[in-house]
Amino acid sequence: MGIMGQPMNTNRRRKRRAPNLGFIAVWDDRWMDWPEIWAADLWFKFLQISPSYELARQCRAGELMGAEALPADFDVVLAVYDDLGDVQISSGEWLDKQYRFMGHFGKRPSTAQLGIVRHDGPEPAPDIMEGLEAYLAKQWIVEGKPSAVIAAIPLGMGKAEIIRQVEAMLDGMMPDSHVVADGSPKYQVADKRNDLRSAGRYCEAMRIKLRRPALKNWQIGVMAKLSEAHSAYVKANPKRDPDDLIDRHGALKILTSRALSRGHMIAENAARGIFPSYATCEHAMPLDWDFLHGQWRARSKKIAAEWYGARSLLVGHL
Repeated sequence: MGIMGQPMNTNRRRKRRAPNLGFIAVWDDRWMDWPEIWAADLWFKFLQISPSYELARQCRAGELMGAEALPADFDVVLAVYDDLGDVQISSGEWLDKQYRFMGHFGKRPSTAQLGIVRHDGPEPAPDIMEGLEAYLAKQWIVEGKPSAVIAAIPLGMGKAEIIRQVEAMLDGMMPDSHVVADGSPKYQVADKRNDLRSAGRYCEAMRIKLRRPALKNWQIGVMAKLSEAHSAYVKANPKRDPDDLIDRHGALKILTSRALSRGHMIAENAARGIFPSYATCEHAMPLDWDFLHGQWRARSKKIAAEWYGARSLLVGHL
């Protein structure tokens, strides 16, 4: 598992996890827990900023002119791009790639209680169907959709007799050829919350910078809340104690410069399948804030046009 400042081997398979089923989200046949969903979202946001990943997009789209400087490890970036695809689209279109390459598939199967039918209970027993639906919606998918027997075990029957009858039931069934494969994600996202919080602040600083490139670094630091204490003071005292404000502006400027530098490395490492890490990326490409600003404006206009188009279509049908 990669941590901030340290590289991570994406080919390593970690031990199959046993998730808390109350805190996961399922997409098709893959699942992620909430910290992993947060990390996957951050990963894609950093890819939107990565200059190496943008070169990979242009290469696959046939937009390179041939004179561009390319990183020495461009083949690594292209391999990641071929998996995760174009990120210059609305975030709603990221989900399939995020779950396919960053989600889990399968864990060790276990038995599940679907409900209880009682002689004095309602007919049909509503909790039976609810239990079955809940099992099929989460646990069955998380375990890799194993073939399973739905059986009724009368309460009060002796355990030895239950075991004998269940064994006889299973012996009379055809062997199951379905094998649950190792479902570890190809791209392992960090599960350390502190790492993600820091990465989130660096990402926010970079996104503010690309949206409003004319802002000074200390202003970006206030907006990105890189220091709660300094930001709160500057907001509450914009015209008081000029010397103190100068010191705080200086501190925020340093924090922002560091955040942008680390964010740059996180973005470039993310383009190489490593996240989150602000370790120096040997073949990182330089950032072009003017290009990123123009790209953000084009992306925003496209999303707005699609939204208004869908809204107009909906209104037209009312």
